[in-house]
Amino acid sequence: MDFKLDICIPSLNRQSKLINCLNSLFLACRNLTGINIYLYFSEESERKFFEELVGFIPEIHCEIYKDYKVPEFWNNHIKGMMERDVDAILIGNDDVLFFNDTIEKVIEKFKNDIPDRDGVLGLSQSNLPPADTLEGAF
Repeated sequence: MDFKLDICIPSLNRQSKLINCLNSLFLACRNLTGINIYLYFSEESERKFFEELVGFIPEIHCEIYKDYKVPEFWNNHIKGMMERDVDAILIGNDDVLFFNDTIEKVIEKFKNDIPDRDGVLGLSQSNLPPADTLEGAF
């Protein structure tokens, strides 16, 4: 049985950051199944742009919520996802860059350490290139 993971990425009208985030996310998910990506936009124009850009990818759902910063939105959204019987929900943002193995590691961590789906897993990931020094980012 596939592990079902929903990934939520809110965006604040930062198209170039979101494009970079999605590129890294697509690479991190390239050999995986059961992944759904939800993009949340603060601006209607940004949602329309990305619907046209990624509309051919069924795993991506574009939605606009002007009030997604309020806790009630996330509480209701998470309840809806759990009703769809997902195994885990990953909430990121548009300026995260995923390493190629990030999603695989998240799935393995949930399978091995949180099998009852009743835990929270925090990620600590730099959005700098994999280098030992800050100079590697410039």
